[in-house]
Amino acid sequence: MTYELHPDRSENEDDLDTLVLIHGYGGSGLIFYRILEDLNKKFKVYLIDLLGMGRSARPDFEIETSEQCEHFFVNSVEIWRQKVGLTNFILCGHSFGGYISALYSMQYYNHIKKLLLLSPHGVVVKEEGKEIDQLRDL
Repeated sequence: MTYELHPDRSENEDDLDTLVLIHGYGGSGLIFYRILEDLNKKFKVYLIDLLGMGRSARPDFEIETSEQCEHFFVNSVEIWRQKVGLTNFILCGHSFGGYISALYSMQYYNHIKKLLLLSPHGVVVKEEGKEIDQLRDL
C-alpha cells in the first residue's frame, strides 16, 4: 500500500523534490502523519507500507536467512519504484525502514538523490567465539 499525497499547491509540483518515507517494523506509513503537513509544503511525498505491514499485501513469507529477508524487502521497494516510475528521489527510513533504506540505497544508488536515516535499526549477527556484549562494543 502506498499513500501518495497531492495537496493543492500554488507552485508547480514538478519543481518539488520527491520524498519517499519507509516506516519501522510492524508499522505503517501513517506513523509520519504529524509531520506530513510540513513535508507537503516542500516535497511530493510517498508513504510506503512494507509488505506484510500496515495496509499492504500479506504475501507468503517463507524466508530462512537474514539475507533472504533483506532481499525480500529491498526487492519489493525496487518493484514499487519501477511501477511508480521514480528516479532521483530522497529516501527516508525510520528504524527497520532505515535499515531497509540503507540496503536499498547501496544496491540502487543511481536512483537516490539523498538518504535520510531516522533511528535506523539493524540486526547484530553473533560471530563465532564472541559474546553479544563484545559485538556491541565494536
